[in-house]
Amino acid sequence: VEQLAAERREAESRASRAVEEAQARFRDELARRDQLRAQEVQRLQSGIQERAKREKALELEVARLRSSARSAAPPAAAPSSPASEEKPVAEAVPGRGEPE
Repeated sequence: VEQLAAERREAESRASRAVEEAQARFRDELARRDQLRAQEVQRLQSGIQERAKREKALELEVARLRSSARSAAPPAAAPSSPASEEKPVAEAVPGRGEPE
């Protein structure tokens, strides 16, 4: 009877240790996955920040080009002589408009 009780305690102890070891492995795996997820989030956030910087730089470049085009466009659009008002641009280019 004593021997059966000792074997039973030993089996329960082994089972308890096995459960604890399995739980420890599970916690370690969860921690590893969390760490990988955090690294991936950091990598993606860095990519987003880099793209946002690039987008902002491109927006500033577009704004600069638009403002320089606007400042250069009005003088070019203004008629420089009365002769340019007589003929549309399409007729002034050979091969366009009325045949010569």
